[in-house]
Amino acid sequence: MRILILSGLFFLMIGSVNAQIPVAFPSEYIDFKIDSSYFSINGIYTFQNKTGKNVYFNIEFPFGVNTSLIDSIRVVNLKNLQTVHFKTNQQNISFYLNLLPNDTVQYNIYYRQQLAKVNTYILTTTKSWGLPLNNAVYSLTTNKNIKIKSISMEPDSSKYDLNNITYYWRKQNFTPQADFEVIIEK
Repeated sequence: MRILILSGLFFLMIGSVNAQIPVAFPSEYIDFKIDSSYFSINGIYTFQNKTGKNVYFNIEFPFGVNTSLIDSIRVVNLKNLQTVHFKTNQQNISFYLNLLPNDTVQYNIYYRQQLAKVNTYILTTTKSWGLPLNNAVYSLTTNKNIKIKSISMEPDSSKYDLNNITYYWRKQNFTPQADFEVIIEK
């Protein structure tokens, strides 16, 4: 009985240690683009080491489609301008952050997939960080010839020029309740 209680306490302690994520994800700035062939995502993601120790932390970055439908992926550490090695999985990529004590780093992640009727960017995994995004800034640029049936988030503003329409969103203390989805008429 005493061994069972100690084992249960051990697993409870491990669970509470794992729940304290040493890295924060306070902001993202993402430019979406839709043209006649592609849905492109170009984002800057900020990560902070909340500890006084070096942290080596695995990031799993999800996609709204199978990675076989994505023709370009790039991950760059903007602090040192180094391309980051990543592992491609069925619905995501994974890579490691190496953060110095109390450091902040930004990563650029770009990818491009074939345009579909429903184009999805995964936002809801933000909840797994346990805190809302302090700042989230998004833009979506489309060619005027692309007919958008719906966008899952109402834009804050939009701008028109000769060939394009750009929609803008600015969120603070943002915990997405749904993924970003653009449905086009094909």
